[in-house]
Amino acid sequence: MKISVSKSRNSLVTWLLVLAMVGFPLAATIVGFAGTDTRSITIPYRILVFSLATLILLTGLLSPLRGKPSVILLLFFCLYFFRLFYDTNFANNQFAPDALQFFLVATMMPAFAIALTLDHKFDEALFASRLLLAAALSVVGYNVLIYTGRISPEYGARASLTALNPIALGHVAATACIAATYIAMYRRKLVWILIAVLTLTISLPTLIAAGSRGPMVALAAALIWFGMTNKKRALVIIPALTLGAFLLPQDALLIERFRAVFIGLDLSSLARLELQEAALADFMENPFFGKHFMDASFGEGSWPHNYFLEAAMAMGVPGLVLASMLVIGSFKAAVTCVNQTNPLLVALLVQTLVAAQFSGSLFGNEKLFALFSAVLALEKLNKRQAYVSNEPREPNTRRAIKSIRVSGFSR
Repeated sequence: MKISVSKSRNSLVTWLLVLAMVGFPLAATIVGFAGTDTRSITIPYRILVFSLATLILLTGLLSPLRGKPSVILLLFFCLYFFRLFYDTNFANNQFAPDALQFFLVATMMPAFAIALTLDHKFDEALFASRLLLAAALSVVGYNVLIYTGRISPEYGARASLTALNPIALGHVAATACIAATYIAMYRRKLVWILIAVLTLTISLPTLIAAGSRGPMVALAAALIWFGMTNKKRALVIIPALTLGAFLLPQDALLIERFRAVFIGLDLSSLARLELQEAALADFMENPFFGKHFMDASFGEGSWPHNYFLEAAMAMGVPGLVLASMLVIGSFKAAVTCVNQTNPLLVALLVQTLVAAQFSGSLFGNEKLFALFSAVLALEKLNKRQAYVSNEPREPNTRRAIKSIRVSGFSR
């Protein structure tokens, strides 16, 4: 019974990670096809994620949970929870109640489930296959909606969906490219290689059509990390990236937006810079405890769009220190052991962490905290296995263990 529960739990954990990475974009694509109100699908989707995380934790009643959450992650979550709780109940920030609810249901709960249930049987190849298919479905779905005339690009000429802005669409296309690269390099079956190539063929134009600089920078960073941490991968990825840089269409909106950085900031960049300057001022005004999770005077969605700056603004120096320790600890884990056994998870972490410097919020970044949890949990598991394998035994230990097993079986 324990073996079957363990296998089922590991399979569910891979689905939880897939949903954390590309679940919402897939739900947004379904909204496009259904033509319904966004909340009629996205709210049930959030309930699904919460229910899946709860179910995974409840399997601990049948088979012990082997994972152990990072202490740093626990402290970060506790401190950030108190910030959202205070802003909701005492500071009367009108946006705090929704942020608190989202943080608990969609970000913290899945991260805890992953940290507590991920074990050495985690199958990255299975995770990669499921991630590739889910990301590809989302990207293909967007293109079908465009070509059938069901939707038209919003935000000027930038690709998007009703429930998915250009930045989020660009990131799901980038995730599809990372998963496809992993599959193409590690799966031997021709059918999977063909799926990976087709996914790249569709995802790269979608990424360019989204016209967002952050997803492109995040994809490049993830692929460079993926290549530079392994010589064989470097021989393929580095030349491919170099060639791809020359083949990018020079008249694409994405290229124009990169060029604009050297000429002058556009309106969206200027608005974001204003938010970040205000966040820095809030941190300097309240360096020990932070001021608020976001400045409500700027309106909805006006968080600083920077992982470190938002942590400092919301939780002061303690929050900034914990946020930094999470990053340092995760990449220390990656370099020492996790990157050798789970390179896809680390590449996705690089993508998501780079993305968090340009867009998104702390309370809503379920991808980043799911990956923090996974990488730190795998480090603990690898250390535990190394300790057990290196533990000195007396000469007759194996014989004694065998004797105990035989006598126990006979009884």
